[in-house]
Amino acid sequence: MVSKKVFIRSVVVIIVSLIVGFLGLVWFRYDIESQSAKVQLLKNTIARRVQLVPLLSVLESEAEKANMYDEKLSRLLPGKDRLIDVRDFLESLASQRGVTLQFAFQGEGGPTSSGGLSSISFSLVMSGPLSGIMGFLQDIESKPRAYLLALDTFELSRGDQYQATFKGRLFYKDVENQ
Repeated sequence: MVSKKVFIRSVVVIIVSLIVGFLGLVWFRYDIESQSAKVQLLKNTIARRVQLVPLLSVLESEAEKANMYDEKLSRLLPGKDRLIDVRDFLESLASQRGVTLQFAFQGEGGPTSSGGLSSISFSLVMSGPLSGIMGFLQDIESKPRAYLLALDTFELSRGDQYQATFKGRLFYKDVENQ
């Protein structure tokens, strides 16, 4: 009988060992699969980063060019406090062409994009001969000036004399939003 007990114990130990071994193999396989998935993810991440290195160098070289243009643009644009003089500038151009001018800012103005570039809306009403109004527009386009402006709308009407109404934006360097 002792040998029967020993035999049963031996069989139980062998069965338990096989079950533990089987469970160990199942866990080991799961662990290998999860580790291989992590390794694959890391390989993909490294491959993407390797592809980004040349793009980063291009971006850095382009950033140097952009900084050069940004500096030039900053030198061209006046600060907000210098916009007061724009009325005098436009009135002097208009008087040289024999037209009358009414200029007014509209609104407070604000940033157009990041980087300190802002704009303020304005309206401009001119009256006089058509040649004077056309000459004024040519002067704005061709003469060196300290202001960058965009004309958004233009209306021309004719009564006793021609009247032109402009609405646009005047750009300036906003040091507060840089």
